[in-house]
Amino acid sequence: MRITLALPVLLAAAACIPAGAAEDPAAIHRRATHPEGERPLHRAEPEQAPASLPPLERSHPVYTGGLRVSGGAVAGIDKHKVSGVSQSLDPTYGAILTAGLAYDTSLDGGWGLAAIPTLYGREVRGSTTSGGVFTRDQMKSYGVRLDLGPAFTAGRFTLELTPSVGLGAGWVRTETSSAGIATRQTSGAGVVLDYGATAKALYLFNGGFYVGVSAGYDAYVTRVQYATGGPTSTVSGGGPIGELIIGFWY
Repeated sequence: MRITLALPVLLAAAACIPAGAAEDPAAIHRRATHPEGERPLHRAEPEQAPASLPPLERSHPVYTGGLRVSGGAVAGIDKHKVSGVSQSLDPTYGAILTAGLAYDTSLDGGWGLAAIPTLYGREVRGSTTSGGVFTRDQMKSYGVRLDLGPAFTAGRFTLELTPSVGLGAGWVRTETSSAGIATRQTSGAGVVLDYGATAKALYLFNGGFYVGVSAGYDAYVTRVQYATGGPTSTVSGGGPIGELIIGFWY
């Protein structure tokens, strides 16, 4: 009899409990914060600072110097003076070849200093006809030359502005002909002084190889004797110079 009475009581008590009381608390929280039909918003992730860019790589290794060869045209002889008498010549031919070292502190970019010590060989000529007498001078000289001046590099291009001075030895051969009679004299060695200024434009290829051009002004003068104890002749010339340049930086 007691069991029969307790069962209706328990059933009545269960009916009085709210339907939501048996739900999971997490489910109740989700329904309260996100009503039916609304999608939960995703939490915004904090902004991350952009990764730092890698340092720019150099377009080439750091070069400081190298080897250089150049060759081109120079002004021929335009004056021959002997015993105070000056004779003007037409500069008919002039060539120069140089080889040596080249140092340039601008090669990593920006301004710098270019120093170019080289050995040179020069052959120049000049001739004239006066009073029925044809005269032609030919001078060969060899020596050392130093170009020194500012330089600027941007990317693969380099510009050098270099005054120059050189010292060497030269020999002059003079030929004259008149009325079908020709004579030829060759001087002893004389000291040759040369000076000038040039602008050089260079382009760097991969591997340190570069090419360029040079243009400017070049002059030279020497004093020689054709015979021991004879009169001294002064031979000189000056004018434009143009060269092609090839070399390697290392």
